[in-house]
Amino acid sequence: MLRMLRSAGVLSARELTASLGVSHMTVRRDIAALRTAGQVIAVAGNVRAAVAARVRLEVAERCSNHLLDQ
Repeated sequence: MLRMLRSAGVLSARELTASLGVSHMTVRRDIAALRTAGQVIAVAGNVRAAVAARVRLEVAERCSNHLLDQ
């Protein structure tokens, strides 16, 4: 998944589900685990590899959490 995200930049959960041949819930769980580890940033139904700059990562995570809570 990380290789795909680094290559594509941004992918939707639907694209990941289709490409990986796994269930939507599997993708959601994996995204959640990668997000917790700081490897990806989930924003409005899409996910992308985390950036190196810590400030951008923190801002994106706050936005992501806010969107996921809605």
